[in-house]
Order: sequence, then structure tokens, then C-alpha cells
Amino acid sequence: MFSVKTMSEVPPTTNQAHLSLPPFEYAHYSGGGVLLYAYLKQEDGSKKAYLLLGQERELSYDDFGGSRGKGERHPILTAAREFYEESIGAIYNLEEITKKILESNLFIFEANFYQYWVEIPFDAGVLDNFSIARKEKKPTATKYELEKQQLRWFAVENIRKSIREFINRRPDPYNDGNKFNPLNKPLHCEECIMRKHLIKTMAKAEQIGMLEKLEKCDL
Repeated sequence: MFSVKTMSEVPPTTNQAHLSLPPFEYAHYSGGGVLLYAYLKQEDGSKKAYLLLGQERELSYDDFGGSRGKGERHPILTAAREFYEESIGAIYNLEEITKKILESNLFIFEANFYQYWVEIPFDAGVLDNFSIARKEKKPTATKYELEKQQLRWFAVENIRKSIREFINRRPDPYNDGNKFNPLNKPLHCEECIMRKHLIKTMAKAEQIGMLEKLEKCDL
């Protein structure tokens, strides 16, 4: 995790030219995305952490993200656009999610990809809102807007358990040259089948302690 210490202007991009964006360390990034998390209060007064993930066409789950677009000069702009496209605007509009990313200042940088972590209120209704928006948008939507089939909440404790097991059976989860490479296949976590990209970012988050802090509701 990196901390933003100063703010500086970056060259304007599309309709977000007015935004003041923080400097970023890796100029040659290839993509960006958003990982949504929430805390749900339990009956005993404690809290439980959840991730909101989207189901892809091949039925595995991932965050909201993708490749750097032409002319995009900052990973936050890439992440915000990808999130808005894949969520069909059913959660936040483009300006709202950009501000949420800036306010959060939590991210993972892995494999040239910036994954920004954004807290949202736990709301079961967001699943139906997305399904309705997708159905209404479908006749005129681009393939990018229809990339996510549905949204689901997943308990962080279950995600983390699977990620820890994955790391323990692979001392070097980032070395794709190994003969035994489970990253060639999706990782199953109860009902959640995680995509390769999500496995890598979650493994990185576990190794630097962010996933543990999230499970403890201490981010």
C-alpha cells in the first residue's frame, strides 16, 4: 500500500479534466480497477467484512477493472472509467466513483495494475439495482457494459482462507514459470470462483497485510 503525500495536477483527460489527482509511482501502468468492500453489523454488535464482486461471462468473479484506455494518463481515471462501464452506473456515476477512489487512498499495485479499494455501505439492494440496470441497458449496451453478468457479496474471511491456502501450497505465487501453476485455473472459494487477476491481487494484499486488516474490519 502506498500513501499519497502531495497532490498535483495531471494533464486533463475527458470530462474529468477539473480533478486534482495524486502523483503515481509507476507511469507505465497497464490497467486499473476498483475493489468494493463493506462492513455489515452482526447481531452481537461486531462487524463482518464483505467484497462486492462481478460475475464474468465464464462464471468466475472479479473486481471492476480493465486495460488502460487511449489517452488515459492516470490509473485513477482508468479505474473509474472501467468501474462505471462494468457497473453500468448502477452504483456510482463516473464523478462519484472518482471522488470515492481519491478519498479512499487504498490500493494494490500488482502486475502493472492498480486496484483501488473503496468502502461502500452494505446494501443487498445493489444486486437487484444492477440486474435491472443491465436489463434496461442491454439493447444499446456495448460489450464492455455487459461484461458483468451479476453482482454478489462474498465474505472476506472465506476469500482470505482460500488465498492463504493458495499461497501456502505455492511459495512463489507470482512465478508463472513454475511447472505447477494453479494460476492457470480459477481458484474456488465456496460459491466464488476467482479469476486469475483477482487471485494475484488478493495474494498480494494478503502478503502485505491488507487482507487481514480488511477481515478484522480495521482498514
